[in-house]
Amino acid sequence: MNNTIFTLDQNAAIKAGGGEYISETGYYFGQIDSAEYVTAGTGTFGLELSISTDGGKANYLTMYYAKSDNTPINGGSNMIQAIMALTGCQSLTMMQQNTPQGPVNIAPELTGKQIGFVLQKVLYTKGDGSEGHKFQIVTVANQQNQTAKEMLEKKQPAKVESILSTLKDKDERKPVNQNAPSGGYNPANNNF
Repeated sequence: MNNTIFTLDQNAAIKAGGGEYISETGYYFGQIDSAEYVTAGTGTFGLELSISTDGGKANYLTMYYAKSDNTPINGGSNMIQAIMALTGCQSLTMMQQNTPQGPVNIAPELTGKQIGFVLQKVLYTKGDGSEGHKFQIVTVANQQNQTAKEMLEKKQPAKVESILSTLKDKDERKPVNQNAPSGGYNPANNNF
């Protein structure tokens, strides 16, 4: 009688303790798992990507492309155009997809597409005062490390390496007010 409960999976063993999510600023090549249309609380429209790479996964990579009044936001709109060029998408449509959390609108043309991302880790202060981090897309590239501009102008790849040579984490954390009462014991306030 065979009572085998586990069979060795070396790939799973390597991931133990390291987490499956990207944790550092850098270049990651992989696949777009989903591209979901989102609307911010301000009414701003965005396209939010989830990606899988050899370095891990990243979610909530949002590119805001239009304000609530449909005024274009060039940075996000241009990044979406670069992704389209690099993945060979001539257009993006909107399709409703059912998820366990409810229906969402996706750009199905991007699902499964291979692309490289230069991601910058952004440190920030959460609403409750604790610290968190997120990632923002700095640029995108094809498998040959060419940006959309380099690919379309038939130039050798150089921009990704140039960016990576100086790119570091971005710190947007709010300074802690050292004079604010903490609610804890402070011997300087001992009044007896």
